[in-house]
Amino acid sequence: MAALAIASAAPVARGQVAYYNVEAGRPLRIDDATPTERYGLDVELTPLRVERYPGGLLRLRADPKISYGILPLTELSIRVPVLRLQSPDSGVNSATGVASLAFGAAHAITLEGPRIPAFAVAGEWLAPYGRFAPPRASFAVKALMTKTFSQVRFHLNASGGTYSVQPSPVTSQPSCTPPPRLSIGPPPPGVTYCAGSTPVIPDVPCDVVPSRPIGDGLALASASMFCGGIAPTSSTAQAPAVESRDHGNRAALALGIDHAFAFTSTLLIADIASERFFGLYPTADLVGEIGIRQQVSPRVVIDAGLSRRFRGAAQFTALTFGTTLDLALPIGRREAK
Repeated sequence: MAALAIASAAPVARGQVAYYNVEAGRPLRIDDATPTERYGLDVELTPLRVERYPGGLLRLRADPKISYGILPLTELSIRVPVLRLQSPDSGVNSATGVASLAFGAAHAITLEGPRIPAFAVAGEWLAPYGRFAPPRASFAVKALMTKTFSQVRFHLNASGGTYSVQPSPVTSQPSCTPPPRLSIGPPPPGVTYCAGSTPVIPDVPCDVVPSRPIGDGLALASASMFCGGIAPTSSTAQAPAVESRDHGNRAALALGIDHAFAFTSTLLIADIASERFFGLYPTADLVGEIGIRQQVSPRVVIDAGLSRRFRGAAQFTALTFGTTLDLALPIGRREAK
């Protein structure tokens, strides 16, 4: 709520339009059908997401990203997710690391007209690079639609692709004790924790479900704690066909709505999104979000958002805050004579 108040109280930057371009992760997961303009360079400096899970685990995620309009109606981008995990146990050190390298592209198929919505396609490939990277690469392909009416603008995103996570080890012991929720560290003397818990994916990529000690005092007892944590049970430990899965297919659908206050360069946004990870969870995730984008200068846009997962493997609440620097590069540009 403090982040939302900061964004809403920012100075007015009249006549600017960058605040009007909705981007996935800035601050919500909805995306509009407008790529970065040709020769435009968007530098997302400080996109920060803070997630709090039951039990006290904090997950901080930064997604610095650069997008460049390389061709008309076409952009290329690169993103570097960085994660920091803070345990509620004061005796356990935090862990920080790169989760992957994401290379993306987007292209607008049609421009919006009086009756025709704007359509675009986008894609992203995630390379397994970094301390918290999953074991294999994954990708996502997205179809985008945007339609503007007199008071509001609607966005519809549909995507499909693959996921990859670090699987938990599967125990062969007939009797074991489910570890506590968000457990870190070795079990007490004489206790054997059940392994094979299904990792939790709060967003894409989850990136952080290692099944081995990773240093900094983190000896993993429950692999799923890194992404929210669902305590495994004795019954789940006896289903290695599901638990050993480290990749599969996923699909998502999101509907968003926004309203612009042009004279104050402010955009209010809300969306609802559902995502399904096939073979990993029996139900789909359901997330609701609200956010604001504010242009504070001709080149700088700040944003803030609040999201809540209402249904899924693990519920969480998250705050997002970020800054975008909008530049123009003369690469390939021909000066008029």
